[in-house]
Parts: sequence; C-alpha cells; structure tokens
Amino acid sequence: MLPIFPAFSKITLEHKDQIESYWKNFEPYSDYNFTSMYSYDIEGAGSLSMLDNNVVMILPDYSTNQPTLSFLGTNNTTITANKLLDWATTVGLPKKLTLIGQEVIDNMEGQNDLIITEDPDNHDYVISATEMAKLTGRKWKSIRKEVNHFIEQNPGYRFIEVDVSDQKIRRQFENLFETWEDQNNKTEEETSTEFEALKRSFDLFGEPDHFAFGLFLDDKLIGYSTNQTAHNGFYLGHFGKADANFAGAYKIMEHECAKFFLEKGCKFMNYEQDLGIPGLRQAKRGWNPVGYLKKYIIRTKS
Repeated sequence: MLPIFPAFSKITLEHKDQIESYWKNFEPYSDYNFTSMYSYDIEGAGSLSMLDNNVVMILPDYSTNQPTLSFLGTNNTTITANKLLDWATTVGLPKKLTLIGQEVIDNMEGQNDLIITEDPDNHDYVISATEMAKLTGRKWKSIRKEVNHFIEQNPGYRFIEVDVSDQKIRRQFENLFETWEDQNNKTEEETSTEFEALKRSFDLFGEPDHFAFGLFLDDKLIGYSTNQTAHNGFYLGHFGKADANFAGAYKIMEHECAKFFLEKGCKFMNYEQDLGIPGLRQAKRGWNPVGYLKKYIIRTKS
C-alpha cells in the first residue's frame, strides 16, 4: 500500500497492481501508466504517496530531469492542490503541479488562488486504431503510400509477437537500438535514459496486457514495438525502433499494431506527448489524431 502524504515510497514492482487499479478510474494518461512510470525511473528518484485518496507522484521531468510534482484524483482536488503547492516550497520543489489530468480540473471548486493553464506539450495524442488499420481516405494517403512501398520492397517481411524473456530477443532489441543510435548520430549520453528504460520495461512483460513485436526480414530484426492494452478502449505504445535502411518500417509496424489491437477490442492508441519538440510534434500529428488527453499546470497566484 502507498504511504499517506507527506510520507513517500520509492516506485517498485509491488506498487503495480495498486497504481493500475487506480489508473483505470481515469482517462488512460501515459504518465500514470505504471509501465511508463517504472521504466523511466532509472535513478530511483520517483516517489508515490496518497493524499485525500488522490495519488501523488514525484518524477523527473521528461525534458530537464528535474523533479516534478503531480497528482491524480477527484477528491478535494482544490485542497489537495494547495497542500501540495505549500509543501513543495518547504522541500525545494518548483511551486507548480504538472501533468494534471482533466478529471482533477473538473472537480476543482473555489480555486481563486490558483492559476490553471493547459500544457499542450504534454497532451497525449489519441489516434484512431480503426483508421490506422484501414488507411483509407485522403488524409492517410502519405502513410498508405509508405506502407505499400515497404510491402512491395520487402514482400517476405514478418511482423510477429516475440517473447522478451528470451535473452536472444532482448539482445536483438538492444542491438537494433544501438543501430538506430548510430544512424541518427546520437551519443550514448543522449540516449542512455531511453535505452535503460527499455531494458527496465522488460520486467513487466509476461503480463497478459503487455505485447512485444518484432519486424523481421528473413531472420534479421529490422524493427520492434512494445505496447500495452489499457482501459476505455485504448492501447499504449511504449518503445519502438527501426532500421533506417528500410523505408516505411515505422509505418508498417504502427499499421500492423493497429490491426492487432483492433482485434483485441482497442479503438484508440495513446501515442503519448510530443514534449514540445518540433520534429516529434510533426511526426505525431502525421498520424491524424482524433483528440487529445489534455493535461494542465497548476500554480499559485502569489
């Protein structure tokens, strides 16, 4: 069980069931997905607590790696926000709450001393799995062209579910990550967080809601994608990389994943946020989002 605020507990695998049970009462925000939370807690800086039956979270900022404070819940949300903002000052945290979900805002009353602003850099993109699986219509022309080109150039490709408990598969994933790193002129320092998060995420596979896929040409792994079914008809994409020598590999993987998860009853993909990074924003918008899971920042006026 999570401790009661102001006590905190480090994020461990023992928290998985409690966090996911709580998360299912809200929109499937990527930030409160336990796999994301656990995987990216590389240095063990993440902490969890309960305040007024709301989950409180301290996690490193995705861009700056500085600790940030957030919470999710619907109970006494204005009071909870004020308590956390007052506490943040005493422990040296920024006096703001980030990654705040819509349900928190909707349940706030008498928030005259608070400034609430949308945070579009952290809105989760919602993509239609149905549309991504079919790729019909003018707005999908570009992606459809890339998918068809990949199929024409690589008629023997296989996109199959793989078992990441198999050390051979893990090494193939890790080797492909390093290939991607070289192809994109990335340094180990730039990619170490994502690489370590990928390896930590393997701890969660074996659960029935986690799926890993490999894109193979003959016996060569040229792409991988890891995903998770969620609630409210969603699935989430966690990690994915492809060999740049195979044009359209990313597109074919997302297309194949959409078909797979559509059969599992998932109507939407949570494509997570773009963090305000122009290239990432352009890429995510290219998947024709049908909506967003909005998030907010809360500050005090004083």
